[in-house]
Amino acid sequence: RLKTLELLDQCGVSDERRQLLPALPPPSGPCLASQVCQGLVPRLLLQYFKCIDTKDTEELLDAYKKDCVFTCVSEPRTKVYTSDAARTYHENLLQQRTHNLLLQANRKQPWQEMYRGRAATVEFLGKHLYGPLTTQHDLEQLKADAVQMGPLIVATVHGLFHYKVAGDPREYRQCFDRVLILAPNTEQSTPWPARITNDQLTLRAAQDWPVLPPPGGAAPTHVAMDTFADVLAGLTL
Repeated sequence: RLKTLELLDQCGVSDERRQLLPALPPPSGPCLASQVCQGLVPRLLLQYFKCIDTKDTEELLDAYKKDCVFTCVSEPRTKVYTSDAARTYHENLLQQRTHNLLLQANRKQPWQEMYRGRAATVEFLGKHLYGPLTTQHDLEQLKADAVQMGPLIVATVHGLFHYKVAGDPREYRQCFDRVLILAPNTEQSTPWPARITNDQLTLRAAQDWPVLPPPGGAAPTHVAMDTFADVLAGLTL
């Protein structure tokens, strides 16, 4: 089921109608459209997710521009938990502190869960979104495309991460989609090759492959998906 698509118009897609939909193109490897993208995006993502998994919020602060904008959306219908600790995280935080227009409060004031500035962004990431968790981002599942638009780079990232909530022994999984607008960095005093000016994060239910296969088709083969992981494997921080 295309849960994210169904949330857009509140209409389910029946099996009969799904068969009439045009076939999706076959899955392909990542597209980093220029040498600048090829040299910048993989290194930034490797460093970024390392900071998330090690909770290095001080270093993460340097990844964002001072006037950045951040939003996070989590599917309200995705509720998976087995303990009170996980319930508190999934219901109280993911559903109430995200930019979901399905929530009545956000429909009245849609700007209230937009974070402006790197201090507010990293505070939300480090204290609320990832703070209660122990996370591990799966680089083997990561897929990214990037293109230059004037002085900026627009990157779309799809992936999966494993996490545990404090007080709950169960390991959970979630997929994510992320749109990043990056400004290449010219400063010599920072290890970040670019800074994030706009970060739009969508959390969704976990699936075996973060990119949906064509309707009725098999999951993409590992060969089609491992190009970006190979790029990351060749980098060291």
